[in-house]
Amino acid sequence: AHSNRFDDFIDSYDGLKLHALRIVNQEDSHKWIIIQHGIASYSGTLLEHMWEADHRGFNILAPDARGYGMSEGKYTGLGWCEHFDLISWINYLVNLDPLAEIVLFGINVGAASVMNAVGDYLPRNVKCAIAEGGYKEIKDIIQTKVQDITKFNGKFVMPSVDFYVRQVLHFSLNDISTQRQLRNAVTPMLFLHGLQDRVVPISHAYDNYYSCASKKEMYVSEQGGFGNLTSDPQYFPRFFDFIKKYVK
Repeated sequence: AHSNRFDDFIDSYDGLKLHALRIVNQEDSHKWIIIQHGIASYSGTLLEHMWEADHRGFNILAPDARGYGMSEGKYTGLGWCEHFDLISWINYLVNLDPLAEIVLFGINVGAASVMNAVGDYLPRNVKCAIAEGGYKEIKDIIQTKVQDITKFNGKFVMPSVDFYVRQVLHFSLNDISTQRQLRNAVTPMLFLHGLQDRVVPISHAYDNYYSCASKKEMYVSEQGGFGNLTSDPQYFPRFFDFIKKYVK
C-alpha cells in the first residue's frame, strides 16, 4: 500500500536530534496515535499496530527513542528521559494539527515513557493512553537483572549503578518513580500485560494499575509473553474498544 510517510525531526531538551516516522493516510482525520517502541528496537517495528490503526482511520507518529533508529543519543533513559521526549513530540503534533485527538501507546520501555508522561501536564488533545508490558520502577527492573546476571543481591550493587546513571543520564534512580507519575494521571489508561511475561512479571502491571489515579482498565493476555501479545485474538478488539470510548 502506498503511504504518505514523512521523516520528522525535533531537538530534545538536552540537545539531541530526535526522529519520528509520520504516516498520514487520512488527510481529513484529526485522529492520531503516537507509538512508542520497546527496548532494542526502532520506530518501524510495530507494523501490526500501524496497520490496524491506519485501517481504523488514524494517522500515526512513531518516534525513534533516543539512541535508536535515526535518533541521536548514546544511552537509553529507560523511559525517564524518553517521557520528556514524548511530551516534546505531543507538542510538535499539536502545533502541526491543533485539532489533533491523540492516543499514546507504548510497549515495555515505551510503556514506561507513556506512564511517566501521563503524570505530567499534557495538552488536552491527549485523549487516552495504553501501556503494554510496562514495569513499575526502573530500579526494580535493574535490580532483578543484576541479580540474574551476577547472582549477588541486587540491593548492594544499586548505589554504584545509581552513581553511573547520575553521571551519564543526570538523574538519580531514587528521585524518579513511575508509580508517583501514575498517581498524578488524569488521562484514561489501559494496561495490557502477558501472563507469561518473564522479563516484567505480571505483578508490575497490577501495581501500576492500582497506582493510577485516572479512569483505567486492564487486560491480561493468558498466553502473552514479553512484547508479543498481538497473537491473542482478543488483543486488537480490546485495544480499539478502549480507544473508541475517548476518540470518536
